[in-house]
Amino acid sequence: MGQLKTSSPNGRLLIWVYALGAGVAAMSTPVLFVILPFLIQEFSLNAMDIEWTLVARTLPFVLAFLVAGSLARRFSMRNLLILSSIFIIFGSIAAIDAWALTSLLAAQILIGLGAGLFLSISLTFLKAVTAKTQLANMMRIWFLGAVLLAALGPLIAGWLMLKGEWPAVFWFQILVFVITSGALLKQGAIEEPASSKIEIDWLGWILLALILFGLSFASIQLPNLGPNSFSVLLALTASFVIAVVFIFVELAAPAPLINLTLFKSRTPLGANGASLLLASALGIFLIVLTLELEQVQKLSPPLIGLTLALPGLSALILRGPAYLMTDRLGARLPLLVGAILMAVGFMELARISLTAPYLSDILPGVILLGFGLPFVRASLRQSALQVEEEQIEHASRLNAGLGHLTFLIVATFFLGNMMSATKQELVRELNGVILLSQDRISILKAAQNLEPITFSVSLDDFARQAIKQSVKNAQHLGHKKMFNIASALAFGAALIAIFLLPAYKTPPNPKRKEALTPL
Repeated sequence: MGQLKTSSPNGRLLIWVYALGAGVAAMSTPVLFVILPFLIQEFSLNAMDIEWTLVARTLPFVLAFLVAGSLARRFSMRNLLILSSIFIIFGSIAAIDAWALTSLLAAQILIGLGAGLFLSISLTFLKAVTAKTQLANMMRIWFLGAVLLAALGPLIAGWLMLKGEWPAVFWFQILVFVITSGALLKQGAIEEPASSKIEIDWLGWILLALILFGLSFASIQLPNLGPNSFSVLLALTASFVIAVVFIFVELAAPAPLINLTLFKSRTPLGANGASLLLASALGIFLIVLTLELEQVQKLSPPLIGLTLALPGLSALILRGPAYLMTDRLGARLPLLVGAILMAVGFMELARISLTAPYLSDILPGVILLGFGLPFVRASLRQSALQVEEEQIEHASRLNAGLGHLTFLIVATFFLGNMMSATKQELVRELNGVILLSQDRISILKAAQNLEPITFSVSLDDFARQAIKQSVKNAQHLGHKKMFNIASALAFGAALIAIFLLPAYKTPPNPKRKEALTPL
């Protein structure tokens, strides 16, 4: 306990290693969006396959992230970090060697579990092993490395895939976590002894997993089967019943997975509600802008990665002014300003043309998102402070977990709706093209499922080019509709800031801020 010193070269090196691992864990999900077009080509994925791939990564991540705090207090944090590194290493190897969708999904589950555990525990571990007099220096080193790498993740992925080599992203993850595992093994057990008296809410964890899986299944099947489908209705009904049971279990649990008493106050309720809406909007930004830039605008992977990295880099640069503003003015005004800036940014992205100039059409909307994001993060973090001292870490972890949870919503409900919108636009686009009935059905199905379009021999080159252009137009219009939805979600968060967050400010308390969960 307290043996790691930032004044020594070895101590600084270890902190940088753990920061590197946390940064790679944090960037693993955004990077998945960057390499998604390459996975579509490599494994011939359709829209439903893409949704399940994203669910396989995000559902284990959220579940591991939420239970990591209890696991860290019950078992050895060092051993859990080693285990999470092993999960990511073997998951990355499995992704490189994947031969079909099932093996790809298994790989994503392992990576999601490992990333959720490592990201949630790494900073807690460093706090436990760092001398108290050097905690501030440790936090600065860790934050610089982890957050900077997380922000640069999409750009790094785009650069690694410059020649279309998507496995390079997973090789990079393997390299980082082999180094991290070696550092953990070399460091030895210097943390506080774990307590076997800590209770883990396994029942609540299982119930939450069933709820999220049921909702994911229903959202994925809904666009294809419709709301009256037996399987969709069964999944929704089962999720609702389990959710009711989950509430009673959590209220009675001595150490609940989610402390529902947090929501008795307007501030945590408003903060988590706004987090849910804004993270959903950001999820739309990641996946829809990736598809727009790759499918329609035909930009290179490094430029796509840079575009997706810009908001995170802006949030890092403007972090200081944003936190200063929330400390002086409270959470309401920064969240209101940040949410409105993000909403306007999404509106700008919804205005881009079919052949949009990057600097004048695409970049302004992304920059507006980058200006709004740090104020949103700072205000949500400030709101997490407005609970009892012993609940501060739980509230922060819940807020961060909800942010990652929304990737599930985007991966299922919104992506399915985008595909349906694309199909509707394509129906209108093909009205002026003379096609046989079976060709029309085949083209519509392929476009909705992101599958390659096969042309019949009866179509000449002119007709084929007209169809390709129609598909491109439909995809573009479908993407614009999704950006408008993201804008509406951001405006909804602004309304939450007005009606649910308090106007007063709370003096900053450094001791309470130490308990907050990063990223």
